Amino acid sequence: MLAGAPYTGVSIIANLTGFTIGDALVFDVFNGLNGTGGVDFFLGPVSCALCGNGMLQITIMYNSLASADVLDGVFSVGFRLGSGAMDLTSVIATATNAAGASLTLPGTPVSVPEPGTMSLVLLALAAMARNRIYASARVA
Repeated sequence: MLAGAPYTGVSIIANLTGFTIGDALVFDVFNGLNGTGGVDFFLGPVSCALCGNGMLQITIMYNSLASADVLDGVFSVGFRLGSGAMDLTSVIATATNAAGASLTLPGTPVSVPEPGTMSLVLLALAAMARNRIYASARVA
Protein backbone atom coordinates (compact mmCIF):
# COMPACT_ATOMS: atom_id res chain seq x y z
CA MET A 1 0.00 0.00 0.00
CA LEU A 2 1.64 3.23 -1.15
CA ALA A 3 0.74 6.57 0.46
CA GLY A 4 0.07 9.78 -1.48
CA ALA A 5 -2.34 8.49 -4.12
CA PRO A 6 -3.58 8.92 -6.76
CA TYR A 7 -0.40 8.46 -8.79
CA THR A 8 0.37 9.38 -12.38
CA GLY A 9 2.54 6.31 -12.79
CA VAL A 10 3.37 3.01 -11.11
CA SER A 11 6.10 0.59 -12.15
CA ILE A 12 6.61 -2.93 -10.86
CA ILE A 13 9.91 -4.72 -11.38
CA ALA A 14 10.35 -8.38 -10.46
CA ASN A 15 13.62 -10.34 -10.67
CA LEU A 16 13.68 -14.13 -10.80
CA THR A 17 16.46 -16.70 -11.06
CA GLY A 18 16.52 -20.33 -12.11
CA PHE A 19 14.52 -19.79 -15.32
CA THR A 20 15.19 -22.86 -17.47
CA ILE A 21 13.79 -24.47 -20.60
CA GLY A 22 10.32 -25.84 -19.91
CA ASP A 23 9.51 -23.44 -17.06
CA ALA A 24 6.16 -21.62 -17.31
CA LEU A 25 5.44 -18.51 -15.25
CA VAL A 26 2.31 -16.35 -14.92
CA PHE A 27 2.54 -12.87 -13.37
CA ASP A 28 -0.66 -11.27 -11.94
CA VAL A 29 -1.34 -7.71 -10.75
CA PHE A 30 -4.38 -7.57 -8.44
CA ASN A 31 -6.54 -4.50 -7.71
CA GLY A 32 -6.41 -5.09 -3.95
CA LEU A 33 -4.11 -6.35 -1.26
CA ASN A 34 -3.22 -10.04 -0.85
CA GLY A 35 -4.57 -11.09 -4.24
CA THR A 36 -8.03 -9.55 -3.79
CA GLY A 37 -10.05 -7.12 -5.90
CA GLY A 38 -9.76 -9.04 -9.15
CA VAL A 39 -6.92 -9.30 -11.64
CA ASP A 40 -6.07 -5.97 -13.28
CA PHE A 41 -3.33 -7.36 -15.53
CA PHE A 42 -1.64 -10.69 -16.15
CA LEU A 43 1.30 -11.80 -18.22
CA GLY A 44 1.93 -15.38 -19.21
CA PRO A 45 2.52 -18.08 -19.33
CA VAL A 46 6.07 -16.93 -19.99
CA SER A 47 8.45 -19.67 -21.04
CA CYS A 48 11.92 -19.75 -22.52
CA ALA A 49 13.48 -21.38 -25.54
CA LEU A 50 17.00 -20.03 -24.88
CA CYS A 51 17.31 -19.21 -21.20
CA GLY A 52 20.86 -17.84 -21.08
CA ASN A 53 21.96 -17.35 -17.46
CA GLY A 54 18.53 -18.25 -16.04
CA MET A 55 17.77 -14.71 -14.84
CA LEU A 56 14.45 -13.10 -15.74
CA GLN A 57 13.31 -9.52 -15.15
CA ILE A 58 9.68 -8.52 -15.63
CA THR A 59 8.76 -4.82 -15.74
CA ILE A 60 5.14 -3.63 -15.76
CA MET A 61 4.49 0.11 -16.09
CA TYR A 62 1.18 1.90 -15.47
CA ASN A 63 0.75 5.50 -16.64
CA SER A 64 -2.01 8.03 -15.96
CA LEU A 65 -4.25 6.43 -18.61
CA ALA A 66 -4.06 3.02 -16.91
CA SER A 67 -6.26 1.41 -14.29
CA ALA A 68 -7.23 3.68 -11.39
CA ASP A 69 -7.34 0.55 -9.22
CA VAL A 70 -3.53 0.26 -9.36
CA LEU A 71 -2.81 4.00 -9.52
CA ASP A 72 -4.49 4.39 -6.12
CA GLY A 73 -1.45 2.62 -4.62
CA VAL A 74 -3.39 -0.34 -3.25
CA PHE A 75 -2.48 -3.45 -5.23
CA SER A 76 -0.65 -6.74 -4.97
CA VAL A 77 1.44 -8.89 -7.28
CA GLY A 78 1.37 -12.66 -7.60
CA PHE A 79 3.43 -15.24 -9.43
CA ARG A 80 2.22 -18.68 -10.47
CA LEU A 81 4.78 -21.24 -11.56
CA GLY A 82 3.22 -23.84 -13.85
CA SER A 83 6.39 -25.87 -14.07
CA GLY A 84 10.01 -25.56 -13.01
CA ALA A 85 11.65 -24.25 -9.86
CA MET A 86 12.31 -20.52 -10.17
CA ASP A 87 13.10 -18.24 -7.24
CA LEU A 88 11.73 -14.71 -6.84
CA THR A 89 14.74 -12.68 -5.69
CA SER A 90 13.16 -9.21 -5.52
CA VAL A 91 10.09 -7.19 -6.39
CA ILE A 92 9.93 -3.38 -6.24
CA ALA A 93 7.05 -0.97 -6.85
CA THR A 94 7.70 2.69 -7.61
CA ALA A 95 4.88 5.27 -7.69
CA THR A 96 5.18 8.81 -9.01
CA ASN A 97 2.73 11.60 -8.16
CA ALA A 98 1.67 14.58 -10.32
CA ALA A 99 4.47 16.77 -8.87
CA GLY A 100 7.09 14.22 -9.97
CA ALA A 101 7.94 12.96 -6.49
CA SER A 102 8.37 9.22 -6.31
CA LEU A 103 8.05 6.59 -3.64
CA THR A 104 9.73 3.20 -3.91
CA LEU A 105 8.52 0.25 -1.90
CA PRO A 106 10.46 -3.01 -1.94
CA GLY A 107 8.23 -6.06 -1.85
CA THR A 108 8.72 -9.05 0.37
CA PRO A 109 8.92 -12.27 -1.63
CA VAL A 110 6.94 -14.92 0.24
CA SER A 111 7.25 -18.54 -0.73
CA VAL A 112 4.10 -20.64 -0.70
CA PRO A 113 4.66 -24.39 -0.59
CA GLU A 114 3.08 -26.38 -3.36
CA PRO A 115 0.06 -28.47 -2.30
CA GLY A 116 1.95 -31.74 -2.89
CA THR A 117 4.62 -30.76 -0.35
CA MET A 118 2.04 -29.96 2.33
CA SER A 119 0.23 -33.25 1.63
CA LEU A 120 3.45 -35.21 2.08
CA VAL A 121 4.23 -33.47 5.37
CA LEU A 122 0.72 -34.16 6.71
CA LEU A 123 0.91 -37.79 5.54
CA ALA A 124 4.26 -38.25 7.31
CA LEU A 125 2.89 -36.73 10.54
CA ALA A 126 -0.16 -39.00 10.39
CA ALA A 127 2.04 -42.06 9.85
CA MET A 128 4.26 -41.13 12.80
CA ALA A 129 1.21 -40.61 15.03
CA ARG A 130 -0.27 -43.96 13.96
CA ASN A 131 2.99 -45.77 14.62
CA ARG A 132 3.28 -44.17 18.07
CA ILE A 133 -0.29 -45.15 19.00
CA TYR A 134 0.26 -48.70 17.67
CA ALA A 135 3.54 -49.04 19.58
CA SER A 136 1.90 -47.78 22.81
CA ALA A 137 -0.96 -50.25 22.45
CA ARG A 138 1.45 -53.20 21.98
CA VAL A 139 3.55 -52.33 25.03
CA ALA A 140 0.55 -51.95 27.35
